[in-house]
Amino acid sequence: MPRYTLTLAACLLAMAAGCSSPPAGGAADPVPVESPVADTTTTAPPSLPAEGPKRMGKTQTTAGTQGEFSVSVARVRRPFKAVVPGLPERAGYEYAAANVKFCVTDDKGSEVRIGWSAWSATTVDGVVVESLSAWSADWWTEPLYPQDHVVKVGRCVRGWLPFEVQRGSKLDIITYSPDEMNELEWKVR
Repeated sequence: MPRYTLTLAACLLAMAAGCSSPPAGGAADPVPVESPVADTTTTAPPSLPAEGPKRMGKTQTTAGTQGEFSVSVARVRRPFKAVVPGLPERAGYEYAAANVKFCVTDDKGSEVRIGWSAWSATTVDGVVVESLSAWSADWWTEPLYPQDHVVKVGRCVRGWLPFEVQRGSKLDIITYSPDEMNELEWKVR
């Protein structure tokens, strides 16, 4: 078989890869053929936009190693008057409080202990106000959210959770951010 015929046969087989016919009277120069390469880079799936804070009264659910829970903030009261004169002690501050409900829907076989440390409030200008670390139940007449309390599966607890806030500041968001669980937020109206 003539050399030209072999080259022509090879071109016919590789026509889809971009081979051209050889010049008359000689063998064709090899034509670089770019083979399709699979894209081996992986792209992360687009992250979902963070859901914004929910409205007051909206129940949200979260889960972690300790179990599954439903949580809601019914409302915020400000000022949240202490019955002890002189409280809060810091000049220019007052108490605000969130009325919180916490339910255990599944305890995954472990003890569910709740408290105030997972809660915070944020003002419209971005100041984060942590929950109180020292207080007395005698400071208020309203029932307070439990501190260091075990909640059994199928049960709920409710109470007021006070924050010491600067007078004149405007609360924007109440946040529940427990360890190893999704953060939940409520927009203060």
